[in-house]
Amino acid sequence: MADKSSNRTPKTGWAAFWLRLKYRLGWLDDELKQRQQVGALPYQIVDGQLVVLLVTSSTRQRWVLPKGGIEDGETPAEAALREAQEEAGVTGKIAADPVGSYNDLKLGKKRLREVMIDIFPLRVKKQFPDWDEDGKRHRQWVTCDEARRLVSIPDLVPIITSLERQMNEDAGASKS
Repeated sequence: MADKSSNRTPKTGWAAFWLRLKYRLGWLDDELKQRQQVGALPYQIVDGQLVVLLVTSSTRQRWVLPKGGIEDGETPAEAALREAQEEAGVTGKIAADPVGSYNDLKLGKKRLREVMIDIFPLRVKKQFPDWDEDGKRHRQWVTCDEARRLVSIPDLVPIITSLERQMNEDAGASKS
């Protein structure tokens, strides 16, 4: 029997929805404090096809990318690599520059915060069978088309497309 509890929207989901709507309508700009986070877009080339690794969020089990804050002494790229190791159990070669960025809203203890999230491509060299958050998250390798359909954050779609375009351009340049 399928677990129907995961399909229910928690009460906080509506609060977040209304806060995001108010923000997008421009009603909350003065109350926001912006923060920066980083994320990784793990990828591999399998049988000539680009595939990306999605993880589920830790609370709602929606498909997302590994992301989080930057710790003292870390560069944004280093933080993105650490988040990929912790949340997805992968490591490899992280790009120095982000492939894209998006804004999100986070509910803090006392206020709503705007968060700018830079996404760094990560060419996966190793996937660990056990990792820090494997009890809280699932991971799945998917094609870019599947990833665009599955991600729960619409702003990730153009970032996935940007990586795909970048990889196609790199492949075309290497054939010349």
